[in-house]
Amino acid sequence: MNRLTNNKGVIFVTVLAMMLMFMTFAFTLTYMIKQDIEVAKNSFDILKDFYSAEAGIEYALGDLYNGGGQDGTVSDDQLYANGNQDYYTTMDHMTSTLTSYSTYLPGTYRQIKTVVNYKPVHAAFQAGNDIYVSWPPASGTIDGSVDYGNSVDLDAMTVTGKLPTQPDTNIFIPTPDLTPTGYYGARDYEYSGSPVTWNNGNPPQGDGGTYYPGIHFITGDLTITAPSAFRLDGTIVATGNVTFNVLATSVTLNPSGDNPAVVAGGNVSFSSCGNLNLNGLIYAGGNVAIVTVSGSNVINGAVVAGADIELASITLSVNFAPLLDPPFFDEPTFGIKEWVGHGLMP
Repeated sequence: MNRLTNNKGVIFVTVLAMMLMFMTFAFTLTYMIKQDIEVAKNSFDILKDFYSAEAGIEYALGDLYNGGGQDGTVSDDQLYANGNQDYYTTMDHMTSTLTSYSTYLPGTYRQIKTVVNYKPVHAAFQAGNDIYVSWPPASGTIDGSVDYGNSVDLDAMTVTGKLPTQPDTNIFIPTPDLTPTGYYGARDYEYSGSPVTWNNGNPPQGDGGTYYPGIHFITGDLTITAPSAFRLDGTIVATGNVTFNVLATSVTLNPSGDNPAVVAGGNVSFSSCGNLNLNGLIYAGGNVAIVTVSGSNVINGAVVAGADIELASITLSVNFAPLLDPPFFDEPTFGIKEWVGHGLMP
């Protein structure tokens, strides 16, 4: 048998095989690099999506914390959005949940949500239960937001801030510290009785020449009656009820700094008064009632009630102080931001 002894084609085949191997390796390497680039790009897009959505949460938190509103209105889901940003955020007042959608990638979204509690005083009127106008009706303007836990009926009152159409079932109503670590420890003057009564319209303690500054702490109830004007440049703190009654000329409250004007563990009521000029926070663990008040009436601050806020027979102007942050009040907490999904925009 004759054997083939011509090996001239072996080198060609070997070179061709090596070229195919190198080409395969080159194509594989190129494909892998391309895939890595795509993965890196996707990771970057996802990361930017996440931070865009998170920016929407932080924007809305800042807006809520300062008591303002970007567009001054509210629906069932408050919309926070900016045409120059890559997100939009909604507020669900039924569950106190912020949900932010990133729109960085056209046609898609990334979604983040968090349950929030607001700043201690985050609205001009803030009631754990109802806010309402009884008879005779009230009128005027509330320049700020309104927050409530059950129902609202402001009749002829005009609200220029956010007025949710649904109650906030998780509404945060702060609680003041009336113990020695709080207002009792910070008191300048102390009163006790059953009840304590300031019949002449002035506290029996303090500097009347400068309208009684400082913290006036009352154990129990306080009733203030006077035939003419009443002015206090301090803070009233009572463990029970605070009642302003038959102050015919005017009532002026000017607390210092961030101190509240009135803090009551029970109810606060203004009745048969005239010309209210209240600066700061009016707080009641129970109800706040402002009824049968004549003249020009202004609240520069906020009204917070653990239960109801009632208005009647008054013309009232309320100007919310967005940075209101009284001492010795418990602070709200903020929930953990949760990454909840992504997908195509509906």
